[in-house]
Amino acid sequence: MTDRSDQQLLSEYQLGDSQAAFAELVRRHVDFVHSVAVRMLGDQHLAQDVTQGVFIALAREATTLQDRPILAGWLHRTSRNLAAKIVRTEVRRRTRELEAAARLGPDPEATWEQIAPQLDAALGQLDEVDRDALLLRYFAGRSAREIGTTLGLGEAAAQKRILRALDRLRGVLVDRGLAVPATSLAGGLLLQAVQAAPATLVGTILGGWVPSGAVGSTAVLMGLNIMSSIQLKLALVAVVAVGVATTMVRQQTQIQTLRAEAARLRAEPVTPAPAETEASGARLVAPPSEELLRLRGEVARLRSQQMEVARLQAENQRLRMAANAPVKPPPALNGEEFLAANATRAGVVQTASGLQYQVIAAGSGRTPKLTDTVKVHYHGTLLDGTVFDSSVARGEALKFPVGGVIPGWSEALQLMREGDKWQLFVPAGLAYGDKGAGDKIAPNSLLMFEVELLEIEPAKGE
Repeated sequence: MTDRSDQQLLSEYQLGDSQAAFAELVRRHVDFVHSVAVRMLGDQHLAQDVTQGVFIALAREATTLQDRPILAGWLHRTSRNLAAKIVRTEVRRRTRELEAAARLGPDPEATWEQIAPQLDAALGQLDEVDRDALLLRYFAGRSAREIGTTLGLGEAAAQKRILRALDRLRGVLVDRGLAVPATSLAGGLLLQAVQAAPATLVGTILGGWVPSGAVGSTAVLMGLNIMSSIQLKLALVAVVAVGVATTMVRQQTQIQTLRAEAARLRAEPVTPAPAETEASGARLVAPPSEELLRLRGEVARLRSQQMEVARLQAENQRLRMAANAPVKPPPALNGEEFLAANATRAGVVQTASGLQYQVIAAGSGRTPKLTDTVKVHYHGTLLDGTVFDSSVARGEALKFPVGGVIPGWSEALQLMREGDKWQLFVPAGLAYGDKGAGDKIAPNSLLMFEVELLEIEPAKGE
């Protein structure tokens, strides 16, 4: 079943009411659809409702979609349209502002957090050719060769189309006020674009599966149920946000006031009760004052509010834990693809060997020869930002022969001047190749360095 195309599965489902064919389509695309909804809504539960709605629409439109060569474009547009209806509501806007205000510290993924809410609308502004190229590469995890086969292109042409589409997407984001470097955008898409949907979601979707002949009426009913569920959850989110944000502050103020009032009443002298009245042998005593009864009722009400706030806090914590559940590991970041995108950045120079560098600060001293010894400060990271070596962190510059280091370094040093500070992008072939280096540098790793040339010591006899 898994080796069949989307079009074959749609045809089998439409012609034979095949539950297995529809289930395979759901498993194949559920992560992609769910990720679009999560980015636009920021809420796992609402995203699940949107995901179910998309696959209901897929079942309903199966006949008209059989001739589409790439199903991902239709799924993306439908996901975006359903999620956009929720994003536009006032409750969603106010809730997101409250959640942002409640954050306790800086977000380690601030750049992606800014891109994510705008990403799917930006993709919608691209033409279909560019959008399909990006969806296949970054969302479906296809290689340039596989994309070329799908689109009827060579591998090199497919790579150029991907880079062109990436640049156009970046331009749309810039127009929306997000100045995103091409490298950050490519890395963010590879690492974050598709995240695993909850394991139970496939079962939920398939639990509502109906034969294609009955899709018309049943899908409408399921769609109405989904929208009702969305409205209820929006109301719940609003209640949680408002209750937690306002009730606790007011409650503490009122409690302090009531305690002071109760202390004042206890300190006042007791007013003698009216004369006792005999009635049927029973003694009737004057009731407590109205003020004291009011205070007792107010204290009881505040205790009830405390319990409700505690319940809302527990529910909020549960929702946050669900949102932070483990996700499917992202596809590995491709060094060659990074270098291809990086070469288009302003200020980046690429040499004939494939080494790339960018000048951070320019010096005015001499340039070393291959036989010289140099003193440098450096800071080395992998493509994912992991630091594998740093003289800066150790606080001690390093001396070594120009010809005694990896080829990428040796080439760069012979182009630099004393006082220069450069950023180097060293391909694996100019670093440690397919052998890697120790536990920190895996085989075929692209390495990035910030290198400052401090001093040159000429070889003896020169």
